[in-house]
Amino acid sequence: MTPHLLVNKESKFHKINHILPSKTLWDFNRKEECNSILKKWQMYFQASDYKGKNFLDLNNDDGNHICPSYSKGEAWLKHFSLSNTLCACITRLITNHTPISEYRQRFFSNESTACPYSNSPLETRNHILYNCEHYQQS
Repeated sequence: MTPHLLVNKESKFHKINHILPSKTLWDFNRKEECNSILKKWQMYFQASDYKGKNFLDLNNDDGNHICPSYSKGEAWLKHFSLSNTLCACITRLITNHTPISEYRQRFFSNESTACPYSNSPLETRNHILYNCEHYQQS
C-alpha cells in the first residue's frame, strides 16, 4: 500500500501509512465493547426502577441471580428456545403480563380476581408458581 502525504500548518510533509485493523483486533474491540455495554445493562437491571416493579427475579440451580445477556439464547431464553409457544408464555410470566386475575384486574376491575382452582382471593403469579395445587408438578 502506498503512503499518503499530508501537509500540516508549517507546510512540512509527513508520511502516514494506512493501518488496516486485523480481524482479530476488530473482534477483540467488538467483544470489549459488548462486555462494557453488558456490564452497564446488568448494573441498571439491578435497580428496580429500571427493570420495573413486576419483573420476576430468576435464580439458577445454585441460587445465583440470572443476569440479562445480549447474546441470542443466553440467560433466560436458552432454557425455552425449543418452543415458541413456551418462550412466549415464559416471557409473559417473567414480565407479569400473564392473562391471570392479577393482570386483568388492572384493566377490568369488575371481573373476579379469585383463583378458580383454590380459595385464594387473588390469582397472582406468585400464587400460581408457589401455592396453587392446580399448577404444581406431579
